[in-house]
Amino acid sequence: MVIGKTKKMIEQKEKELYQYMSNNYKDEALRCFKEYEELLRNLVSEGKLSQKDYEKFTPKIEGYRRTFKNYHH
Repeated sequence: MVIGKTKKMIEQKEKELYQYMSNNYKDEALRCFKEYEELLRNLVSEGKLSQKDYEKFTPKIEGYRRTFKNYHH
């Protein structure tokens, strides 16, 4: 279970990503998605997010990847 500061950090980045996507700011959304992925990986490597919890985010990550798959600047 994700709690405390870790949960807040993840939620904040998800909110930022959603806002960029909602406003069709593709460059910023793509940059934010990369930061989101990196944040999750870093939290796992720092021991602040378990592998099991990380796996719960996998469907979201894959969904975002599909969204950005055909986006080229």
